[in-house]
Amino acid sequence: MVRLVLPLKGGGNDNPIWKNDARVGDLLIAYNPENGAVSYAIINDVGPSNKLGEGSVLLNMQLNKTDALPKNRKDTYGLVTKNDVFLAIIPASRNYKVERPFTAENIKNRITSWLIENGFSGEADFVQFLQKQGPALK
Repeated sequence: MVRLVLPLKGGGNDNPIWKNDARVGDLLIAYNPENGAVSYAIINDVGPSNKLGEGSVLLNMQLNKTDALPKNRKDTYGLVTKNDVFLAIIPASRNYKVERPFTAENIKNRITSWLIENGFSGEADFVQFLQKQGPALK
């Protein structure tokens, strides 16, 4: 299971994550257009903007398609993707079809269910939608 740590609000009110009402417990899909990696995650907590939490490390590992755990701080920061990635946060999804305990499988199932209920046929369809948005986001 991936748990993303949001940056602190303090001094960062211009952060688009906060501007669009993302909250702890919301679901998200991360997509790396460079290598096609997709990761499903849940926003776990709020932490300092200058450090990577363990959930963010795992998310970056998945987006880089690596399973090699970092051995030190330098390795950890080396996991940060070199290219832009898409983070599609599903606002107000913290209570959407909750299954406990949280597992990677049930988070993926919740997100897949949400995608289907909102007009996508599944992951590939949503990734195709994200790819079309790319030029508008630059």
